[in-house]
Amino acid sequence: MKLMLIIINEEDKDEVMKALNEHQFQATMVSTTGEFLHYGNTTYLLGVEDEQIKEVESIIQDNTTIRCEMIEDMPDAKNLNDPGRATIFVVDVKQFHKIGG
Repeated sequence: MKLMLIIINEEDKDEVMKALNEHQFQATMVSTTGEFLHYGNTTYLLGVEDEQIKEVESIIQDNTTIRCEMIEDMPDAKNLNDPGRATIFVVDVKQFHKIGG
């Protein structure tokens, strides 16, 4: 089993959650903030089997938007930042316990 930590722009959160639910994935959604640009993010915590990782990545790809953002505090840069669609961490899970229900 793997734990996927999926960080996306908050503007995509509703579409991503809807798509995950349509594919029978359950996720915990947490509001987060990026440190460098201080923009709003949503981070999903999602437990999956190894063979489901590519499916989840595809869902994220299909339901997020590429954005370029203006950076006014960087005088020598081209003043555009591409934050990408998502940042995904996949972590091995040694144990999983569900309490109650």
